[in-house]
Amino acid sequence: MAADNVATLDPRLFDEDDNAEDLSYKQIINSLLTQKASPVQAAARIDDWVVGETNRRYNELKQREPPFSLTDEEKDSIYLVGPNPSRQISMIVGAIARVCSAYPPGHPVQDALVGLFQALKAMPKHEVRDLSYVEASNEPSFERMLALWPFGTPSVEYLAQKFQREAEELAYPFSEVETPGSEFQLRWKNLQGFISRLTSLDLIDCSIASALEYILPTHYAYPDLNKRRQGGPNRIEADLIAAAQWLEPDQPRQWVYNQCRGTAVGDGMRQIWSMDKWNLFKEQLSFFSSDERFSQDTRRLAESLREKMETQG
Repeated sequence: MAADNVATLDPRLFDEDDNAEDLSYKQIINSLLTQKASPVQAAARIDDWVVGETNRRYNELKQREPPFSLTDEEKDSIYLVGPNPSRQISMIVGAIARVCSAYPPGHPVQDALVGLFQALKAMPKHEVRDLSYVEASNEPSFERMLALWPFGTPSVEYLAQKFQREAEELAYPFSEVETPGSEFQLRWKNLQGFISRLTSLDLIDCSIASALEYILPTHYAYPDLNKRRQGGPNRIEADLIAAAQWLEPDQPRQWVYNQCRGTAVGDGMRQIWSMDKWNLFKEQLSFFSSDERFSQDTRRLAESLREKMETQG
C-alpha cells in the first residue's frame, strides 16, 4: 500500500506556546517527519534526552541540603523539578498521536513513526528513576525505577488514551468525517491505519480507539439511516473506510480475530473483542454490502472486508 504520492496533511506538531522541554522532543519527532533521521537514530536521541533529563534532575535534587528537600511550591509542580520519565513518555506519545493522522497508510513517514516505537522497544533494557508518592504521607519519592522502554507491556496501556482522545475529536456524532474528502475524514482513516499497526505489532494496544466499534448500531455515533438519508450513509462510509484499516491488511485482521476468539461472548460494555462481536462485524458488513442506500464503492468495500474475515472464521 505505497502512499508516497498521496497528499499529506498538516502534522500539527509545533504549538505557539511550546517551551524548551516541548521543543526538545518535538524536534526529534520532526526529524522523522522530514526524513532527516531514521527511526533508530531518532529513538537513540529520544532515549538520550529522557535518560539525560532524568539523571540531571535526580542529581540536582540529591545535591541539596538536605538531599531531595522540596519547597511546598515545588511539591505542587513537582514535574518541573523532579525526574519524571513517565510524564516525558506520555508527552512524546501525545505528540505522535496528533501527528500520525497527517499521513496515510503506507506513507514512509507513517512507517517511520511506527519504526520509532519498534526501535525504542528493541533497545536493551535500562532503568531510570521515576516519580512516585509515599502511600502514607503522599510525599513525592524518586526511589522507584522505570525500565525503558516498556512498549508491548501492560504498563503502557494508559497511552492508548492519547489516541482515543484524537479519535473522539475527529469522529464525534455529526462531525465532518461524513463529508466526503474532508480533512476530518482523511485524518480518521489515517489515525486508524496508524493505531491498527501499533496494536497488531504489540507496541501499544489501542483497541479502545478502534473504528470497528463505530460501524455497530450500538455505538453512540452510529447514524439513524431512516432520518438521515444522505448524512447517514456518508457517515457509515467514513467509519467503514476507517474500520477497514483493522480488517484489510492481513496482520491487523489476524490480530483482531485472535483477540475475538479468546472470548466467546463479550460483556456488552468493557469487552471490546469477542466472537459474538466478530460475527456482528460480519453481519454489519453484509448489511452494508447489500443495502442500496450505500454507494457502490461502500458496498464493494464491505463485501471485500467480509470475504477477508471469512478466511479467518
